[in-house]
Amino acid sequence: MDGYGLVLAGGGARGSYEIGVWQALCELQIPIIAVTGTSVGALNGAMVTQGDFETAYSMWSNLSVGDVIKLQKDIESISDLYKYPKETFAAIKNAITAGGLDITPLSNLLHSVIDEEKVRNSPIEFGLVTFSLTDLKAMELFKEDIPEGKLIDYLLASACFPSFQPIEIDNKKFIDGGVYNNVPISLMLKKGIKDLIVVDISRDGIPKDMDLSGLNIIHIESTEDLGKVLDFNSEQSKLNIELGYLDALKAFDRVKGNNYYLTNLPERHSKELMIEPSHLEDIYSILGIDYDNVLLPVNKMIINKSYKMIRKHMMEDIVKDKGARVSFITAMAEITANHFKIDRRRIYSLQEMNKMILDRYNDIVNKDDFRTQIDELLLAISNIKEADIVSTIKNIPAITEFLPVYLADPKLMGEEVVRLKRIVAMTMPHISISSMYIYLLLTNMCVAQ
Repeated sequence: MDGYGLVLAGGGARGSYEIGVWQALCELQIPIIAVTGTSVGALNGAMVTQGDFETAYSMWSNLSVGDVIKLQKDIESISDLYKYPKETFAAIKNAITAGGLDITPLSNLLHSVIDEEKVRNSPIEFGLVTFSLTDLKAMELFKEDIPEGKLIDYLLASACFPSFQPIEIDNKKFIDGGVYNNVPISLMLKKGIKDLIVVDISRDGIPKDMDLSGLNIIHIESTEDLGKVLDFNSEQSKLNIELGYLDALKAFDRVKGNNYYLTNLPERHSKELMIEPSHLEDIYSILGIDYDNVLLPVNKMIINKSYKMIRKHMMEDIVKDKGARVSFITAMAEITANHFKIDRRRIYSLQEMNKMILDRYNDIVNKDDFRTQIDELLLAISNIKEADIVSTIKNIPAITEFLPVYLADPKLMGEEVVRLKRIVAMTMPHISISSMYIYLLLTNMCVAQ
């Protein structure tokens, strides 16, 4: 059987992320032979099965909480549901106590976007999970198991969050399938499908007791916060779609990176750095280490701090049978870009990322208060304990941003400066790594310039 089974987890408003994944799968022409979903994953799965991406994208891009639940007067009076969480919580609690939130708007929405005939006639298998309150048991259903004309009813049953009014079908009440199986891999096993793409927006992951032996799983999940389960708003949805798209590209190795999405990277084993032995003295100086005393235990400890952080960043996202996603130098670039809060929701070449880092460097160097801030910091730390220096730095956001730029100059000397370098290297190694990477860029020692 050629193609993948697509497993879509439940997660409420975070479901917009799954649409971004679908967008990438379409672009990459990844064949999908079956879709299983729970809760919002079932709703998205039905749209994947009927093959209507544009409708799904438009729906999520314009979705609001009023499109999902019927807002009572006490909720309607709140102009921003998530700006006033206490008031919102009280209003929703009252609605739940009265029998649950009314999801008539969601029902109307599904009737406008789901074409039952298209789903049934699609060559793609489709299954969902719900839970019968009447029988106190889970139900795992494929489209052929669902009576004609009842598909949308069962989609609502699968997505009936516990705070919603239970869905009644043929005198039986149903709630969200996520209470039983939120990542429905088991339905794929019933169809004998072993090549799976699992999109997990639940934050709970694949159940640890599930037997995954013999399965080929491409696991896609976000490292960023996708928002609250009931935070249905178009802006968050658009961000999630973008992240889903980028993470799917990464999962299929079209882009690389850990925190970022990088393309056209040098080969992992290529020579990325052109470091002359004479430059090593400058590298060690940035860490506050005298080149002639590198082998002292305390200096080796300082070096290992930065080395371990870089190695950890390289190994955080392992690709099966391929080792680390990124090389040593790319990890340094990502750590530096992350420190400068360079936007990660786009695809970069390493050259483009380097340019943005250097632009940020130049912006900071040319700030009117750059030198003043640094001088004030050196004065402030001259008479305090080392333990207090870190808190002093962290309490001044501008200093935290400025430090990698300042410390990138290996010629900086003096007792207080060396003391600062060593403390930063031991307690905030990401800053020292950023300083070293800036130095490499400024001295043209990175091949990917």
